Amino acid sequence: MDYSYAGARWVQNYLKRKYGDDKVAQIGTKGTLAAKASVRLVGKTLGYDAHIVDEFAKAIPNKPGIKLIEAYNQEERVRAYADHYKEWWEAALKLEGHVRSFGVHAGGIVLSPVPLTKVVPLRLDSEGLVTTQYDMSWIEKLLVKFDILKLDTLDLIKKTLEYAGLWGKFDIEDIDLNDPYVYEKVYNQLNLGGIFQCESDLYKSIIAEMKPNCFEDISVIMALGRPGPLDLIPSYIRRKWGFEKVTYPFPELEPVLKKTYGIFVYQEQIMESSRIIGNLTMGQADLLRKGIGKKKHDLMNRWIDLMIYGSEIYKQRHAELTKQYPNQEDIPLNEEGKPIIWVDYEYEDVPFVEGGINRGFDEQKLLELKKQWIKFGDYALE
Repeated sequence: MDYSYAGARWVQNYLKRKYGDDKVAQIGTKGTLAAKASVRLVGKTLGYDAHIVDEFAKAIPNKPGIKLIEAYNQEERVRAYADHYKEWWEAALKLEGHVRSFGVHAGGIVLSPVPLTKVVPLRLDSEGLVTTQYDMSWIEKLLVKFDILKLDTLDLIKKTLEYAGLWGKFDIEDIDLNDPYVYEKVYNQLNLGGIFQCESDLYKSIIAEMKPNCFEDISVIMALGRPGPLDLIPSYIRRKWGFEKVTYPFPELEPVLKKTYGIFVYQEQIMESSRIIGNLTMGQADLLRKGIGKKKHDLMNRWIDLMIYGSEIYKQRHAELTKQYPNQEDIPLNEEGKPIIWVDYEYEDVPFVEGGINRGFDEQKLLELKKQWIKFGDYALE
């Protein structure tokens, strides 16, 4: 739920009054050392010249989530620095991924049926508010989590209405989100100052190309305006304006993808498609969504493959793979330092899934769909 800054604090205090101070807390976060940060920290600590530290860090490719070993395999300059400054490189490798700092989730609040001290370790944040030491990935497994997000945009809207003398005189829910005048005079003339995200250069360029004429277009722009899905925007625009034929991976997915011209834009579309193709339950489809939303490749691979093959074939495949590769360390790595194949060492515990092949869907088309979804997951928002 989104609230103004004052509203978010009020909701948090209300939850404490209703359920008890000892049962409500903010969710903590942990900042870990990524590849560049690890190189910078070690270089500075060892006393190397600031220019050399900066050049070494800049040699690492600007790829989200890249690991030092991947950078070493991909970039010749990284190899040159690593081979020359071996002590520095070895220390950076060991520190990479370790916790560097603690913070607070932007809107995460946790509720507990019993005092939190009996469930999770706690600490006080910089403002003295009770915060969990476990981060969100652990909290979700133990307790109920709410997102109470603070948006200064809501404060801005209120102030604007107050200064215009309109506050309390009409219901903001009555505004027509598809008013043609708004799209003609605001979006298509790029009068976007103060409109969250849309005012950035990236979104301005997308809006100029798309020429949105409805709220659905704005929603799509927000969803696709990220590094990976940016590739889909030209096709979406051509399909929207009738210059490219709208196609679907399977005819059965038309009801799910019709509004977005056959292109996967939202995580919910993947959830619903997985249910149509593989007959996944809502809970199983949500696990697939979680894998995509949080870039968890084990969940993505497991549930997409279960959707494709069904649990019986899936178990047979991974029984053979675990014999071939008894341990994770036995799996060969590619040039980026990543395993060439994914092996599920917990395959025996997967639940029953019928699978798309058993429901008459073409395997090759399903594997193409898997590539799309994996790419989608690499850039999907949480």
